[in-house]
Amino acid sequence: MKFNATQSPHLPLQYNLKGNQASKITLVFLNGLFHGEASWIKQQRYQGFQNYKQLFLDYPGCGGNQLSSQQQDFTFSDIANAITELLQYLSLERVILVGYSLGGMLALEMAKQWPAQTAQPNLHTPHLEKIVLINSADRISIKGQWMMKNVQQLLDLDIPLPTLFSQVYPWFFSDEYLLKLDSMSDYVLQSYANYNQDSQGLTAFLHACHRRQNCDGNTRQSTPAQPNEQAVLSIPMLLITCSGDPLFPPSITTVFCQQSANITQIDLELQSHVANLEAAVAVNRHIEQFIPEHSPLEQTLIGATHAAIL
Repeated sequence: MKFNATQSPHLPLQYNLKGNQASKITLVFLNGLFHGEASWIKQQRYQGFQNYKQLFLDYPGCGGNQLSSQQQDFTFSDIANAITELLQYLSLERVILVGYSLGGMLALEMAKQWPAQTAQPNLHTPHLEKIVLINSADRISIKGQWMMKNVQQLLDLDIPLPTLFSQVYPWFFSDEYLLKLDSMSDYVLQSYANYNQDSQGLTAFLHACHRRQNCDGNTRQSTPAQPNEQAVLSIPMLLITCSGDPLFPPSITTVFCQQSANITQIDLELQSHVANLEAAVAVNRHIEQFIPEHSPLEQTLIGATHAAIL
């Protein structure tokens, strides 16, 4: 289904709400670059998630979300705000953000803006309970920044999309997984091309991500956390990392984890940037164990008791 944000620049989102519609808990899956709902196939099939609502999204300029000329200039915060508005529109009660790669950075941006965004009149206020980050953190590596910049340059050259993505998707996977994909590489490349047909929209989306990184990410280690960032760090988080991730390496994820005692890190011995696919069994199990079983009020009381004990 399609949703258009009411706030300027009125960004479009395609969404698919699945799972148990009677559940009060919604797992909001925020994918990374260049692919959408299909990237969560091993999470959709996992029995442990079937008791919950599951929300999948296509970002502005990606998938079926073609942008008008008036929507080409937007920021990373605009994307986060549009998604937050969608969650309100759907009247979700209890939300757990599950962000992979860039989707994890979006989850952190949404959490940072959450108090202001949920104060809108006539819209239900979802309760943001927890955040799961997979192969993600608050900033991306220099290699990751170069990768995004190179894709933007190749898009400007009008290189055929399957050729373009043949230079991109090997960055994400381990050597072992690439061998498994070898026999279906044509299908994989075409799926990337089909999902990213709107080259201008994808360029605008990448530009928003790149501007966010330049304005915020490069100074993260030396800049004290601002009040809204401190509020984000108070939210319980599960961070699932890979020891050999080239885009979010230990030098970044370790620093991020040190910012808050509320961050639980699970580090997998894997030379990959795609733990949700390559190590789906472990990732799904850890997420399932992280999903709360208590109501927001009970969570608050438990947190207060825990604080008193400390």
